[in-house]
Amino acid sequence: MASCSTNNEWVVMESTINEGLHDIELIGNKTALAYGYGSGNLYKSTNAGKNWQKIYQFDSIYFEQIQFLDKQNGWIIGSPNIIFTSKDGGNSWIEKSIKQEENSSYPLVYGMYFEDKSTGFVAAANKTDSGYISNIYKTNNGGDEWNLINVIDGTILN
Repeated sequence: MASCSTNNEWVVMESTINEGLHDIELIGNKTALAYGYGSGNLYKSTNAGKNWQKIYQFDSIYFEQIQFLDKQNGWIIGSPNIIFTSKDGGNSWIEKSIKQEENSSYPLVYGMYFEDKSTGFVAAANKTDSGYISNIYKTNNGGDEWNLINVIDGTILN
């Protein structure tokens, strides 16, 4: 089952997806993408969630967040250090990982926000001897390069 809001009213809908979902991204009035947590399955609906079709299979990865800027250009992130971008509505994906910082574990990428196709930010938790810190990275070239811009004590999840 799934719920959806139409005209500010929530309605219960039967889902054709038989696994738990972690995030859903709306990319238009009736188009949405969703992914199964831990399965690597990416699904697409073009009829407001009535039917879903599996459109891509990642290796079994734990994704945390998905964001599309429009119907074609989007991002999906997860752990450890998993960042992918799509330029064709989620039908194919290109990996864009962060360079590992010296003396740190692989970053656990949890939070993401893209302003446009080039400029984006991610929050990546790193384990240290005294706990976790969150490194904030920025890209100005669509994820080809990530620059560390801030370090915050604790873990930023979104």
